[in-house]
Amino acid sequence: MSALPAGVEDFTFASFDAVYELARDDAKRSVLATTETLVAVFPEFDQNRGIRRAIPLDYQGHPTDIRVESVTDASGAPRGYEVAEDENGEFLLITVRADDFVHGEQTYVIRYTQHNVTLEPDDAAIDEFYWDVNGTGWAQPFGRVRAELRMSADVAEGFTGDTACYRGWTGSPTPCESLAVTDTSPPVVLAEASVIGPYENLTIAVAFAPGTFEPRDESFLSSPAAIAGAVAAALAVLALVSAIVLRVVRWRNHPGRGIIVAQYEPPDDVSAMAAADLVGHPEKGVTATILDRAVEGELRVVETGRRKYAVEFVGGEAGDGDARSVVLALFHGNPVPGARRELKSRDVVLGRRLLALRQSSAKRVVQRGLRRRPDLGIRVLLAVGAIGAATLSVVFGAIALDDRRGGPWPFVLFAAAIFAAIVTVFVVAGVRPLTERGREARDHLEGLRLYIRLAEADRLRVLQSPSGAMRVDRPAAASVAGVAQATGTTPSGTDASTTTATLDPAVVLKLNERLLPYAVLFGLEREWSRELAALYEARGESPSWYSGRDGFNVGAFSVAVSSFSSASSSSWSGSSSSSSSSGSGGGGSSGGGGGGGGGGGV
Repeated sequence: MSALPAGVEDFTFASFDAVYELARDDAKRSVLATTETLVAVFPEFDQNRGIRRAIPLDYQGHPTDIRVESVTDASGAPRGYEVAEDENGEFLLITVRADDFVHGEQTYVIRYTQHNVTLEPDDAAIDEFYWDVNGTGWAQPFGRVRAELRMSADVAEGFTGDTACYRGWTGSPTPCESLAVTDTSPPVVLAEASVIGPYENLTIAVAFAPGTFEPRDESFLSSPAAIAGAVAAALAVLALVSAIVLRVVRWRNHPGRGIIVAQYEPPDDVSAMAAADLVGHPEKGVTATILDRAVEGELRVVETGRRKYAVEFVGGEAGDGDARSVVLALFHGNPVPGARRELKSRDVVLGRRLLALRQSSAKRVVQRGLRRRPDLGIRVLLAVGAIGAATLSVVFGAIALDDRRGGPWPFVLFAAAIFAAIVTVFVVAGVRPLTERGREARDHLEGLRLYIRLAEADRLRVLQSPSGAMRVDRPAAASVAGVAQATGTTPSGTDASTTTATLDPAVVLKLNERLLPYAVLFGLEREWSRELAALYEARGESPSWYSGRDGFNVGAFSVAVSSFSSASSSSWSGSSSSSSSSGSGGGGSSGGGGGGGGGGGV
């Protein structure tokens, strides 16, 4: 005979008597009122203050809505108790604890109600009450376990007379010693087993005609919480649709002329930082500004190692306000010629300064009338409305899921609501449509992109056109043949007598240098670096603004600085049965029904 565990579990039960009153509600769903009478036998020394009863919260995958009515002693005097779920949410724990130690026989009468306690087994065309009495979760033996099933008159009409009972460990097919049905009206089913050991149980199974009970309605429409969650999700989606419509209709960019003309000079009064904002790549604004100040002679890029660079302050004429801010941020104050700043992708301090510059530049783009911030009240209303609706959808959806109603739809709906809220906030928070002036600047920048992507001969034609020639600042004149000799290309359809403009290769090189920052904005820095390298090689010179260890490699530099900008921007800028087989026909087992559970001492 195995020894019982020591401590508060070291006691026995003289008896366990359960009286079940099975009825139906107005919707013909089963309702069970249970009265359990447990007679515990505690040692005479100070060990226990009471017992704990554990009752499964679910049956057949749905909650039984258990509600404890009272806990008393044998005389009906109330006993103090506490009710809580276990940490896994599987059992309702009823703890009956006295203020002082208890000794000898102590009677505990626990009354509670449950709903939806019958099943429709897969292997028989019946409704069935298949119930564990004491449950297999007790470490104590029971001298006797008895169950009494009483039926309401309407339930008794569906009683088929088929009954069964089982005893023993979970899965034991051993019948109990005593099973009877009274001749009363309504009839009463009585089952009893004696000498039930630790972790053993008594189970009863009683059959009813099909349709006696309506199964629990777990459809979506049966849950007010699921419906409320769906309404909230619909509101979140409505907010998203409204935001998208407003973005497309009222908050759209100015349409502009719809024609892009190739350009070879940046737009007037638009900094590299502002240009980055206008073309939709604000994260590249710092890189473009560094290159802009380098080719203008204020800075020098120094290669210090493999894919490692520093920026050296040379001096000279300062750039626009955005450029001056970047230079001051790089050198943390007014620099002197020769000052150097290593470009480190993990430089958090510098990253924060440059993030602040990006934010300030974005504000200035609006202040200068290149973009606008429309309808703040409407944008806030849509964002708050979408977030609030998504929150309600999550709350109501969680309630429906906890109640096992609506299947997966409550989750699907509140996930959609969360997505709609996130997108809505993104749409309304980031909306800054281009004004007419901003669209003109954007079209000019797109003209730069077009020019950079042109073949070399086509770019020369743009420069040699009448409008282009009038805008080229030429320190010296050279024939088209001179350009062809320097570049290896002769523009088709032109000759020295018909060309309307003559170009100095130095002018072409200077123009192309000025466009390198904008090539970075368009992601074309590698291609444009090759163009510059060819021009430098043709002239037999190296850029004064770049100092390399192993020769000029502006493409590698552009990639490295772009990587630096992206990397630093990221630092500025997560025992209850599940069987549905029957037991009343004799094929069941102990522990195969609902109810049951277990308990122990406290």
